[in-house]
Amino acid sequence: MSTQAGKITDNSQRANVFSPGEKLFRALIENSSDAIALVSHEGLFTYVSPSVQKILGFTPEELLGHNTLELFPPDHLPAALEQFDTVAKTPGLTVTVEHTCIHKDGSLRWLESTITNHLHDPHIQAFVANFRDISERKQAEERQHILDQVSNLVVSSLDQQITLTEIAQLLVPSLADYCRIAILDEQHQIQEIAVNHTDPEKVALVQALYDQYKDQAEPVYGVQKLLRTGQPELISNVSQDVLAHIQVHPDMLDILTELALKSYMGVPLIAHGRIIGAITFSSVQPSREYTKADLYFAQELARRIASALDNVHLYRQAQAEIRERKNVEEALRESEARKDEFISMASHELKTPLTSLKGFTNLLQRRLTKQGDKQALHFLARMEEQLDKLTKLVSELLDVTKMQTGKLEFREERFFLNELVRETLENLQGTTETHHLQLEEVTDVQVPGDKDRLGQVLINLLTNAIKYSPEADTIIVRVSSDEHNGIVSVQDFGIGIAETHQEKIFERFYQVNDATEKTFSGLGIGLYISNEIVKRHHGRLWVKSAKGAGATFYVSLPLAREDQFSL
Repeated sequence: MSTQAGKITDNSQRANVFSPGEKLFRALIENSSDAIALVSHEGLFTYVSPSVQKILGFTPEELLGHNTLELFPPDHLPAALEQFDTVAKTPGLTVTVEHTCIHKDGSLRWLESTITNHLHDPHIQAFVANFRDISERKQAEERQHILDQVSNLVVSSLDQQITLTEIAQLLVPSLADYCRIAILDEQHQIQEIAVNHTDPEKVALVQALYDQYKDQAEPVYGVQKLLRTGQPELISNVSQDVLAHIQVHPDMLDILTELALKSYMGVPLIAHGRIIGAITFSSVQPSREYTKADLYFAQELARRIASALDNVHLYRQAQAEIRERKNVEEALRESEARKDEFISMASHELKTPLTSLKGFTNLLQRRLTKQGDKQALHFLARMEEQLDKLTKLVSELLDVTKMQTGKLEFREERFFLNELVRETLENLQGTTETHHLQLEEVTDVQVPGDKDRLGQVLINLLTNAIKYSPEADTIIVRVSSDEHNGIVSVQDFGIGIAETHQEKIFERFYQVNDATEKTFSGLGIGLYISNEIVKRHHGRLWVKSAKGAGATFYVSLPLAREDQFSL
């Protein structure tokens, strides 16, 4: 023990001569949940309050005379030295930092430390450090971060094997020293398995362990049992007695011994009551012994992964159905025979479940609002956006069919085109936060026609302008007239349209395919419908654009006359 430590001990032996105020002060320090320490200019502990044992496991006597840097993990030493030097250079400076320290049992604990430089004070001549254990808070933050990362990983990739590999990499070493993720196919057979280990050279051992028990008829623990029972597993301490009780095969026991398994837990992946896979977590560190709290977190993690993977599965199915539908449409377009009738029937059939889904979505939204589940409401809002898009698509498909069969109805009336434009802009502006819809050069223009159908044209042009100008923030709309026509123009500052596509974009199902540009989803029917509506009004729809220089769409409609046309 150092000389300074000896002085502290001598002082403690003379505690009976302290005044009542001094005794009270010492009692507060020595019984506080926070630890107090005095550190010399050289970084040595000269005093440590008894609370340190609750935080780091060491008694004050075990720390006195030792350098504070001995408590820092090697990879945190440079930052610790930098902070120490900063405080040392400025008398009276106080710094509060969050950092990790090594517990006596070898585990890492998160501390919040407040350090003040009192070296200049003749009564103290030391750094005064106050530190508390914030491991639980940091663990909660880290686990929430893991949940968010896992959710993002699963929804951002449609390649399931890549996603599983990335999740396994995320779980090791934050939650396990090695882990396995297994996914079942439709026949309840393991389709894919992802394995990871902190030591890449032992990944093969983890795989070999799985190969040893995968064919067992009644496995006691592990992936196969999780997949069969759907029940979580927890072995906090994998002792030799536990291994003996499991009665594993000698080869399996050799692998477990080489892996140095200390603690284990496993959870099934369940979606809509169906087991779709399982995850196992294994620790080789004596300081990381899984608890029920860890198991609860693993179950929440598994719930999110299962839900997201199930959504990916449903998305794949939907994409497959869409591809199949496109193939059918292509075949029907080539033959032209039971096509329009097929689209009409399919669209009508889709409307009923879409209406039901919309109703259930609204009901669920009200319940979640009452419960205050903001995250679920966020995902529900995204789902509702997709339902709205699908509903719009169904309506457009019905319009296409009606146009082909001559059954699309129009209602004739006189109205001011500029008022329709202003009303449409006001309504649409409330649905977008990314673009400002700016109305310029407004002229009073009266035209005959179906106000709702022409409003449909304007909405289509404006939504396209927003969609194809993701890097811009303004759409400019103008209303003007010449001697015979009212003219509306919609100008965006987006990706533009190459000249070779400018006539074809008004054809049914035409899509611009350019390998050098970002792909935008759609079936290529919005502009076709808009063009047909304008034609029925004896008007004209055209575009002026250049690739990379934005686009301006023009709608020209005959002015209202006494002998206005019949639709």
